[in-house]
Amino acid sequence: MIRLKQVLAVAQERNTRIGDDGDDRDRKYFDRDYLPAFERSQVGDAFAIDDGVLPFGFEHLRRCTFRDVNFGKTGEAATGQKIAGERRHGHGFKLCRTCGKVQDPR
Repeated sequence: MIRLKQVLAVAQERNTRIGDDGDDRDRKYFDRDYLPAFERSQVGDAFAIDDGVLPFGFEHLRRCTFRDVNFGKTGEAATGQKIAGERRHGHGFKLCRTCGKVQDPR
């Protein structure tokens, strides 16, 4: 995983203007998830209902970081890595080794 530090758009201003209110873009869907990350020492009180049919529990966290992770363009089948117990549908991104820019799939 690479931390996003900077975003740069490279285009001529004339090409970035929108001339009408229509939206003819092709929609693309990405496999994204909002994942928590915390140290075990940050768990405060924890409660659980031990029910064999419908178990339920929760924990109070003193400090937690949430990350919005984009796993790539969504595919038909789950072929990606297993993250947080689920096989992902995203196929990731190819990055330039020197600058970190996402490369064209072609």
